[in-house]
Amino acid sequence: MPHLRKRIAVAGLAVLVAGSFIGAGAVRAGAAQELLGCTASGQVDVAPNATATGFDWSINGTGSCVDLSFPLQNAKSVSFTGSGTSDTLGLCTTSPLVNNLDITVTLSLFDNVLHTTRTLSEHWSLALTTFPVATPFLVSQGANGAGTMLSHILLNCPPKGTDSGNFVWTQTEKLP
Repeated sequence: MPHLRKRIAVAGLAVLVAGSFIGAGAVRAGAAQELLGCTASGQVDVAPNATATGFDWSINGTGSCVDLSFPLQNAKSVSFTGSGTSDTLGLCTTSPLVNNLDITVTLSLFDNVLHTTRTLSEHWSLALTTFPVATPFLVSQGANGAGTMLSHILLNCPPKGTDSGNFVWTQTEKLP
């Protein structure tokens, strides 16, 4: 039970952080939606792009999501992979901010009670964000939301530091 409370508390924090991004227009009248609060652990790999200016991002993780509309409902297992680019790398380059972060994410939600899986295609992106340590992003394409990737603590720029990362996000999604 304490483990579930921790997940709900972390997801609640994500809702508070992301609430200003989602807005009232995210849930349309008459459309069945769920508000997911998700946490995951995984990796955030960032490397200079070999063929052009900019940086290549690769992320992956596993964790859980809870429907914040019905917090007593069972948690769903989540796994995801993603890849994308940015023009700069914030404090790890001459720019103080990350410009044009755009990561295409494939996310799988497994319902632990119904034993069903939903696969979602999303974009985690933001025109201006930060790196290292915390990298906020918006969720779009089929879902609306916001979150943060936490990686490369102590301001260690790649290839220094560790690629381990934590992810916290919320998203509204139209139910199938």
